[in-house]
Amino acid sequence: MTSTKRKHTIIAQSDLDHENPIINGKKNLDRPKKLKGKSKSKIVDVPTLSHGPGDVSNTFQRYRVKTKSKTDAKLNIFQLPDEIILIILPYLNKASLVAFIQTCRKYRAIGYHPNLWRRIDLSYKRIGSEQLNSLLQRGTVTLKLNQSTIEESNFTYMEPSALCHLDLTAAIISTDLLLNLLRSCTSLRKLSLESIPLNYKIVKKIVANIQLDTLNLAMCTGITFECCRLITNKLSSLRSLNIAWTELSSQSIQYICETIPRNQGNVHSNICLKAPEVLFDSRTTYFHGINDDQDRPLSARVSSANVSRQMSNITLNDSKLSSTVNSPLHIRFRSIDLSAFIPSNDGRMRTYSSVTSSKNIDYCNLLSDELILTILKYLPRASLASMAQVCRRLRSLTYDPSLWFRVDMSRKHIESCYLRDVFLRGTIILKMYQTTVHGNSIYSPNRNTWFTKLQFLDLTLATITPDCLLSLISACRSLRKLSLETLALNVAIFETLALNPQLDTLNLTMCTGIDLDCCSILTSQIKHLRYLNLGWTQLSDPCVHYICRTIQSSIEQITLTGFRQGMTDECVENLTNRAIRLRVLDLSDSSLITDKSVTSVVRNCVSLEHVAFSRCYAIAPISYASLKQIRHLASLDIFGVVDERGLQKLNTLLGPSISLNQQRFSYVARPTYGLRRTSIWGLRTRP
Repeated sequence: MTSTKRKHTIIAQSDLDHENPIINGKKNLDRPKKLKGKSKSKIVDVPTLSHGPGDVSNTFQRYRVKTKSKTDAKLNIFQLPDEIILIILPYLNKASLVAFIQTCRKYRAIGYHPNLWRRIDLSYKRIGSEQLNSLLQRGTVTLKLNQSTIEESNFTYMEPSALCHLDLTAAIISTDLLLNLLRSCTSLRKLSLESIPLNYKIVKKIVANIQLDTLNLAMCTGITFECCRLITNKLSSLRSLNIAWTELSSQSIQYICETIPRNQGNVHSNICLKAPEVLFDSRTTYFHGINDDQDRPLSARVSSANVSRQMSNITLNDSKLSSTVNSPLHIRFRSIDLSAFIPSNDGRMRTYSSVTSSKNIDYCNLLSDELILTILKYLPRASLASMAQVCRRLRSLTYDPSLWFRVDMSRKHIESCYLRDVFLRGTIILKMYQTTVHGNSIYSPNRNTWFTKLQFLDLTLATITPDCLLSLISACRSLRKLSLETLALNVAIFETLALNPQLDTLNLTMCTGIDLDCCSILTSQIKHLRYLNLGWTQLSDPCVHYICRTIQSSIEQITLTGFRQGMTDECVENLTNRAIRLRVLDLSDSSLITDKSVTSVVRNCVSLEHVAFSRCYAIAPISYASLKQIRHLASLDIFGVVDERGLQKLNTLLGPSISLNQQRFSYVARPTYGLRRTSIWGLRTRP
């Protein structure tokens, strides 16, 4: 039995039609001669398997690969149609898009296509009016200028634009430039002018946009009764209105409530001096529901969305900033396969393209928000920030207050403006030990005070300017425990501290700038203070006498160390008479107090548990034996007063219930003490 043998046939593409032995009916197995010179065809040895004399297709397989020239080795982008380039360009950022435009005239015409400039984010940027006008002429529909600085130039006229959504929250812009910008906008639907000074002319240009349905005027100034009448009468399509903290008159508020009862608004803060807790229950954006799905590229269009909204009547207790969202927004994007115009590894161009079907199951979207939040709790802050940039749903989930309940920013360098973002995410416990804060304010100069939910703040050994510290504390109304150790203070800071009625713990160790006015605010306006540390604050003698004479009776633990010449027996007498609830008293490094101070402590402080007289050399050591009359006394610190033999004798006189020299440093009101380095006041700062 004969076996089939494998044949190796060398075939040139130019000779296939004439020298093929099967096609011409001749059996010629001779190899053709090699061609001299450079050939445009590459001869390939193809092994084939013959199955029979009549099987022509399986006997010979013709295989030819063209030799690529240097110009054809890479992808020539000039050969791509404009439609394909327009699909690629939306994936570039605006800086890369500008660089792409400067390449040639063709790319300049493509790069100025309106679909590429419909959504622009220029937050925290500095831009001129001429550049802004040039940007609007490219077909921008949604423009965000949050906290941006718009500089006015010689160019004063702005051409009409197609702008529909404009966010100027906390932007720095002149009145004339704002008037010119609003004059060029005739089709606005959503507008935010938060914290910007207004007048009648500006409001008149606002109401010229008859399609306007969302208007945010929170913390704006200059809104008169005539402006309110203009807004309510002209804007018939208005659905959402925010006029919180605009300092409107009662007549204006009543007029708004009577004329637009069906529209949603926020007027709570105009009649209430303190920010209510409900302000922090729902944090939603102002511009919900921007329908720009048709402007997205094919690969980024929304394939499924489920949104429901419910409007509510305006009431004095309504403090929501935007429309109520009853169900979460579910958005799923289809991915695109770029294999149609990306060369393969072997140098050949693929001639096919495929788009992933949107019908594939997305298991991530099937998970509930509660389950995703449980997973996100195990991620660090850097990973949360990265996830917030994926999609809208993950952004809203990563900004949930439960994930930012406690934040540790110790030994970090941070800009002051970024602290605002951390505060507004619902942070309650914040540790900034040895943190350097750059800047003089946590908000723009023309922005009024806003309130956070912060309750525990540690600024021990932080590097921060007094102005920035003032703006930081001005945003707090719920502080309970605060540490300002080694910081420079002034009267304005103490006045803002007094606005926190729940403040019970204050650490001012080694602080500077405390004068008699500060002491007056400390003792008279902060009425619920329980733990106070004034050690080594370099207070003057009148300040020390004033504090001891007017201290609040609610004080339970106090440290007054380092007043060598300021603390006297009279001060101790006044202090113990006022603070009858004292449990911890530290008077170390007071050179002028004598045995009379010990007698005053024994007579008045019946609930004392710990007392310190370290380096008080004017007190006779034998007088400490009288402290055993205090029933609840557990420890006594007298470092540097007696030697080892004296301590043994004094320990015998006091008895085993009182321990000696256990706390070398004061722990009163300090956030971190002992081995717990990652917590403040017993509360964890890390997730």
